[in-house]
Amino acid sequence: MSTQYQVQEHIRSILLADAPLSAWLTQHFKASLTVLLGNRPYKQIKAGKFPVASVIFEPEDVLTHKRGEPAQLTEKYHVDLGIHFRKASLLDDEHLLRIGEFEVLAAQALLKDRRFNGLVMDVEVAERVGDGNANHPHHFFTLILRVWRTAEY
Repeated sequence: MSTQYQVQEHIRSILLADAPLSAWLTQHFKASLTVLLGNRPYKQIKAGKFPVASVIFEPEDVLTHKRGEPAQLTEKYHVDLGIHFRKASLLDDEHLLRIGEFEVLAAQALLKDRRFNGLVMDVEVAERVGDGNANHPHHFFTLILRVWRTAEY
C-alpha cells in the first residue's frame, strides 16, 4: 500500500522529470519548474520561484470495500501551477496561449503512467480551475487529480 506522501512525492518527480514540460519551460521562461509540497498562498510565492507547482493532498478520502477484495481509497490531489509574465501588461493572445500550453503539458505528464509506477490503481484529471487573472502578472491554475489506491485497514 502507498501513502499519500508517496503519491505527492511521485507527482513532484513526474513534473520535474518530464522532458517535454521541461523543454517548454526552458524555451519560454528560461527556467526550470520549482515543485513545492503543501499549500502555499499565491501571494507568498515570489517571482523568482516561477514557474512553480504546489502539490496539495486534499483530505476527502472515500473508502470503499467489497468482501474478499482489498479496500480502495479515492483521494484528491490539487496541483497548483503558476507562471509569471515579466510584462505586467494585460494578457494578450500570446500569454493566453502560454497558459494553455503549460496546462496541457502538465496534464499530459501526469497522465503518461496512470498507475504512477504501481503506487496507485488509476489517476485522472477530474477538474481544472483557473485564477481568473486575479494574480496578474502571476497566473495560476489548478489541476485536480482524482486518485484511486489500495488501502489497508
